[in-house]
Amino acid sequence: MDNENLKDLICRIQNRDRDALTQLYSLMKTRVYGLALVYTKSDCDAEDVMQTVFMNVWTKSNTYRGGNPSSWIMTMTRNLAVDHIRAN
Repeated sequence: MDNENLKDLICRIQNRDRDALTQLYSLMKTRVYGLALVYTKSDCDAEDVMQTVFMNVWTKSNTYRGGNPSSWIMTMTRNLAVDHIRAN
């Protein structure tokens, strides 16, 4: 999916469209999980990070300020994975 379609999904999520979150999850879950797994080296921990990422996309979508939405999500994934490692 191209950036414009991802941006549209983020905009819809900002307007509390749950279907948009479901679509974004379907499109990004493999990449988010894969990056989380690289950092955590644990299936269970990677799933926890992935769940937190998509919860944050929903609750903190107002922090998205434009740019590449995929980069925003993957940066969030990396940061949350590092935080998860530090906490454990």
